[in-house]
Amino acid sequence: MILNSRFNALTLLITFCLPVFCFAGDRQWTKYELSILQSLSLSALPSLPDSASNRFADLPQAKSFGEKLFFDERLSGNGDTSCATCHQPDKYFTDGLPHINSKNTAGRNTPTIVGSGWLRWFYWDGRRDSLWAQALIPFEAKDEMGSSRLAVVRIVTQDENYRDMYESIFGEFPKNFLSSDLPKHAGPFGDMKTQDNWYRLPILTQKKINRVYSNLGKVIEAYERTLAPKPSRFDNYVDQLFDKNNQVIEPTKDEIEGIKLFIDPEKTQCMQCHNGALLTNGGFHNVGSGRFEGGKLDFGRVFGLQAVLMDEFNCLGAYSDAKPDSCTALRFLNRTNHIPLHGAYKTPSLRNVELTGPYFHDGRFNTLKEVVEFYNHPPTDNGAHELKPLNLQSEQLDHLVAFLNMLSVK
Repeated sequence: MILNSRFNALTLLITFCLPVFCFAGDRQWTKYELSILQSLSLSALPSLPDSASNRFADLPQAKSFGEKLFFDERLSGNGDTSCATCHQPDKYFTDGLPHINSKNTAGRNTPTIVGSGWLRWFYWDGRRDSLWAQALIPFEAKDEMGSSRLAVVRIVTQDENYRDMYESIFGEFPKNFLSSDLPKHAGPFGDMKTQDNWYRLPILTQKKINRVYSNLGKVIEAYERTLAPKPSRFDNYVDQLFDKNNQVIEPTKDEIEGIKLFIDPEKTQCMQCHNGALLTNGGFHNVGSGRFEGGKLDFGRVFGLQAVLMDEFNCLGAYSDAKPDSCTALRFLNRTNHIPLHGAYKTPSLRNVELTGPYFHDGRFNTLKEVVEFYNHPPTDNGAHELKPLNLQSEQLDHLVAFLNMLSVK
């Protein structure tokens, strides 16, 4: 066979696949391994799914409005905190802190929202079933923005630009929201005065406030859905194996060994939870990290499940745009005691994981080496959980970290 001179030997080694093996540098991949690698690549990410409960989710004007709200500190109780305070763009939409640290210090770590448009449940315990419903909680949470839904709605009402943007999407704004008869703060959460003010309002007024409030969440979702992950060195390498990228990516030996470990079910259990193009199954798993005693109790999904069912802004609620038969995740939610809900938390994406520490729902680990060491020798004194000791050598843990670092876009 005569080869065209434009092709070099290295390119052939990378792209030439036999029925059983594909050779990349000095490493060979089986067809099975190649199929796994392809499933983990960003190229395998499906199109952004529809948001069943938000018919405005993909409107450009909703995205523009939501982006402004996302960065507006006026929407907090003290005017010093916005969504972007904890979800900072230069930190891959996290804050780099162990716990949320805005008005007070909350007990959980800030997860990235990049790629969240592909997910089904939100918060570490899955207490909300849509991005727009999730976006509403921080406004009224005392440990986050510390305001109330009426105060947030009033700020939007008073801002002429915001009011015009709102009406271009949702129609005319209720006229009485500027009335001096309404209290400064009112909502079902917050201090006793805020709650008392809320329950003194006529039911019709509460519903009007809730309608506008839910719409603000929907435009924030429209913005957040545009935050998609970008290809990493790992993705470029995998695409190159399938001749989708002309750029030559040469992983280090440690990175190759880390990939092999990550996808090997006999040596690790990584892909039981971290699979697919986002490297998360979006589910809830008990890895022995819950807190069941002491001053900072955290039971995970067991209470998040009840919260999402009770949420007035869920897919089946009055402010959802979904038809009931579209809310399959909520309607067929498994509520049996056979699922280990105590101490179970949502599996985070591993994309850009090097840049989104500290790690775990409570930010307990500062480094990825600490994380893989935890999985290598899981706790034995924190109740039943899903992990089994891996018994890997220290060098193998370093290989896993090397692979994980490949997933970050720097």
